[in-house]
Amino acid sequence: MKNNPQYGIIGFFDLLGYQSLLENNDDQFDVTNEVLDVLSNIESRSKDYLQKSGLYEGIIIASKKWDYLIFSDTILLSLTLNPKNDLQSKIVNLFYSLSFFASIFVLSKLLFDFGLPFRGALNYGKFIINKNCFAGKIIVDSYKLSNKLDVAAIVCNNEFVNFINSNISDIQKEVEGYNNPNMKEDFDGALETFIKEYNDLFSDYLIPFNDGSTRKLKTFNLFESLSEEIQKSKLNISNYVYEKFSSHNKDIPLVVETKINNTI
Repeated sequence: MKNNPQYGIIGFFDLLGYQSLLENNDDQFDVTNEVLDVLSNIESRSKDYLQKSGLYEGIIIASKKWDYLIFSDTILLSLTLNPKNDLQSKIVNLFYSLSFFASIFVLSKLLFDFGLPFRGALNYGKFIINKNCFAGKIIVDSYKLSNKLDVAAIVCNNEFVNFINSNISDIQKEVEGYNNPNMKEDFDGALETFIKEYNDLFSDYLIPFNDGSTRKLKTFNLFESLSEEIQKSKLNISNYVYEKFSSHNKDIPLVVETKINNTI
């Protein structure tokens, strides 16, 4: 049976220090169980963090459209979207995407605080994920970009940024032509909400790469999601990040020190 490619967003994430964690701990499956618990119970784990923002209800809906795979130190998330180009599909896709981002917000928050910093990349395009099989250029491109990062951060491929920007632009142009003022107001309000939440979750940062170069990329606001945990810990950001990188008896060689400093 032929598997047709899906259109949507994928997130490729790499747990940092995983090999050291396995070497220095007897119960190596505690980490896997924590990751699985967060992903399989994302609705309930999200409730405390997102209910006030209004994104929690979106996660309940969107979580039925996304899937995940875990292999060793890698997490692959995927969100299938509607490839149609009509206005309603574009708006629905943006809000499914926003709920997907909110899930990543919770995932990054919980895993980092558990002592599992990770790096990763978001991308948009065609892919196939069926049970334990996954394929698609966007997955490979996200893997390559993620592996270049010398920092615990989640960045966006150009295709992902273009998808978001083009959808916003297309919706704005189509809504401008509406003669029904009430419908126009509803669409304008929905788009304004998306843009605000999107801008809260992502910013442009100068990201350090393993080869010593830097590149400005749209980046997930990781420490926005962790601000409450940092305050609770009564540590400054530097000590908090170092503590999480070294959690679970992980070693901190020089190459990891660089990632810690870049993350701070």
